[in-house]
Amino acid sequence: MKEHFLKGKEVLKRYDADAFFSPNKVNIRYFTGLDAEGFFLLTQDKIYLFLPPLYYMLEQNLGFIEKIIFKQKENMKQKIKEIGVERIAYDNGELSIALYENLKQDFEMIGVKDEIRKIRMIKDKEEIKKIKRAASIARNAFINVFPYVKPGVREKEIADEISYQMRKCGADREAFPTIVASGVNTAIPHSIPSDKKIEDGDFVVIDFGAYVDGYNSDCTYTLLMGKKTDEKREIYNAVFHAQTHAIEAAYAGVKASDVDKEARNYLKKLNYDKYFIHSTGHGVGLQVHELPNISPQSDTIIEDNMVFTVEPGVYIPGKFGVRLEQMICINGKRVEMIAFAPFSEVM
Repeated sequence: MKEHFLKGKEVLKRYDADAFFSPNKVNIRYFTGLDAEGFFLLTQDKIYLFLPPLYYMLEQNLGFIEKIIFKQKENMKQKIKEIGVERIAYDNGELSIALYENLKQDFEMIGVKDEIRKIRMIKDKEEIKKIKRAASIARNAFINVFPYVKPGVREKEIADEISYQMRKCGADREAFPTIVASGVNTAIPHSIPSDKKIEDGDFVVIDFGAYVDGYNSDCTYTLLMGKKTDEKREIYNAVFHAQTHAIEAAYAGVKASDVDKEARNYLKKLNYDKYFIHSTGHGVGLQVHELPNISPQSDTIIEDNMVFTVEPGVYIPGKFGVRLEQMICINGKRVEMIAFAPFSEVM
């Protein structure tokens, strides 16, 4: 946590602010390691954690973190004044209008954009370890479920079993609602599991992740039930090779948009690019979707210790879709595949 605190102080220096204020539960977890809802104030000396009374039993000895129980926001404002804060930096997307107007009466408010999210892009060793654990738990759960993915089983049954197996393998919960889609439903990227039974010849797209000790994983496999047709083999292999090209292009120093371009250009050669309707990937950590965005518009430069997904997809309306998603960690020109399982291969 100390390393995160030091990174936060850099934001204060950049904006000549006395403190950074946030109501974001994810940021509270990042800077304090605590799973709590409230507000935190990061100053040059310490972090002040403002919590409602229901957290009165929270550990008292938090090192450079001072816990303060408050009943009303006016009590919190008074304490901030006593600390000696005048200029408060805050993320433009985090404060409600009411809270902003309340604070503006007593402090100079400095709006910044995505500064903490950018800090969180670069993971430390402990964060990478937790993400890997979440990914391993999800992979092991899927290995347990894999034999049950077959014709006659309902999408909902598979989704429920994956969720159960992840908890059984050690997850705190799902990272997000598990997606299981079969047949025509696979043409919908975020299809909701239904009572539809898997049929022979169906593609089955399974998108899932585990949440463990504050950190998430995210992975997608596409399976084919029964006989392969030339069309389905061609489209699956196109997505597989698009993913491979993008992963090979991902290393420290390149633009995120260039990684996206590799996947998109490969699909374009085969006239499937018009069916690729989302970004190539996204960061994963305390949130399932965080920076960096691996998209055509992203000018982010890839750096060491970034963790993100590579997930091209082809979705043909009214027919079927294919998506393959793998999490990777950047280490110079070396890419580490996180918790890779052999369910994605050329057909």
